Amino acid sequence: MLRYFFEKSKEDRSRLFDGLIIRNDKVFSEYQGRYPVIYLTFKDLKESSWKSMFRGMTNLLRREGVVDG
Repeated sequence: MLRYFFEKSKEDRSRLFDGLIIRNDKVFSEYQGRYPVIYLTFKDLKESSWKSMFRGMTNLLRREGVVDG
């Protein structure tokens, strides 16, 4: 939900917040849809140890250009 709140998009996503308290708050128009968002998901990383998971996350971040190496 945070992604859809902050992310710049050609699509108007404000309707997703209809009926929610934030829709009537002044911060809604100030911040909604105004920022580039980096979206990463780790849902496909299924490892049996922290070391393997960390290596998988690092590789994913490298492929996305978030970290060097």
